[in-house]
Amino acid sequence: MKTTLRYGMCMLIAAAINFLAGCAKEELATDKTITLAYAQTQCADPWGYGTDDVVISKLRQYIDSAGLSGPLLSISIKQVNDMAVCLACTCPTGKVFFVSVLASDELKQKFLKAGFTENPR
Repeated sequence: MKTTLRYGMCMLIAAAINFLAGCAKEELATDKTITLAYAQTQCADPWGYGTDDVVISKLRQYIDSAGLSGPLLSISIKQVNDMAVCLACTCPTGKVFFVSVLASDELKQKFLKAGFTENPR
């Protein structure tokens, strides 16, 4: 009876250690992220326009359909400049999209080819 109990306790401890080791690996992976930026234009962005929430949703759909999808962590938009220099379609609005993804050279290159830039931290 004692042998069976000891065996069961050993198996339980081994399973708990295995579970905790798996969790630690996931946390370490999310520490390695890159953030890319895209200056919103008046009307030349391929994903379209709308309110901030709508345009973020459209950007997320564009990322998936353009083959940029990967471990996408977050998308945000921030007003960084209050003045629009011009109203031409390709002129910036003063807002910038920030996309955070798990660090991957291949994924980073795809975003850079799509018009994103590296965002210095």
